[in-house]
Amino acid sequence: MFRRLGTRLTIVEHGPRILGPVEPEPALSVRDVLREEGVEIVCRAAICSVSGDAAGVRVEAERDGERVSFTAEKLLLAVGTAPATKGIGLELAGVDTDPRGFVTVDERMRTTAPGIWAAGDCIGGMMIATAGAREGIVAVDDMLNPGCGCTFDPLTVPMAIFTDPEVGMVGHTEEGARAAGFDVAVNVMPVAAIPKAHVTGHTAGVIKLVADKVTGRLLGAHLACHRGADIINEAALAIRLRATVEDLANALHVYPSMGEGLRLCAQGFSRDISRLSCCAE
Repeated sequence: MFRRLGTRLTIVEHGPRILGPVEPEPALSVRDVLREEGVEIVCRAAICSVSGDAAGVRVEAERDGERVSFTAEKLLLAVGTAPATKGIGLELAGVDTDPRGFVTVDERMRTTAPGIWAAGDCIGGMMIATAGAREGIVAVDDMLNPGCGCTFDPLTVPMAIFTDPEVGMVGHTEEGARAAGFDVAVNVMPVAAIPKAHVTGHTAGVIKLVADKVTGRLLGAHLACHRGADIINEAALAIRLRATVEDLANALHVYPSMGEGLRLCAQGFSRDISRLSCCAE
């Protein structure tokens, strides 16, 4: 947004790439778009100091063992959220927290202290409004109706990052699925394979689906594309219903539409979609 308004912009990232929690393929797609638009991205840079005066700010960092500096009129600090859980007596109540201060809970939002539940950003995890609301519902249901079996499953909650192209994600990452013991199958499809993308001119990005190779069940969906925040909701429902990639491949979609991208990517597990005619079965 800042770059498109005419501002020169430099992103200084501590990790090896921007959007670290996002799967590599969609994250790199966003990176490429930003660079094409003139955004300078500096990765593997550890901030050492920040100073400023009436003229602007100066950031000192260390990168590859060398000291580098950046000067600008304004500095936007975007390093995440910390929980406000210190000094409120949690340890006296027997409520455990992790090293960062987030309250430890189980899938029913119960803390380590009997009779105390926690929900929302203070427990860490996704830290988005929809997840926090559902966590609160689960906590209250478990309080008032013990044994109801109400649980919170973060793997069915979709998330979005409103870059352009938009990032959408739900379910297991490829690495997470392997760590969970699944025999993983993956298909990555360029957004340019979606006919509607050429109609709108928004061809940047990728769609990545993660599936169980044995059962075909969809385990995760990760994408960067135009209207990605809308498209990811269908994948979230498919994961919640334990649908397979074949189910998704066989589900008819409006043609042309950006949502058709999920179906095409699912079809890509078993066929070469580049050889399909438009709206082909």
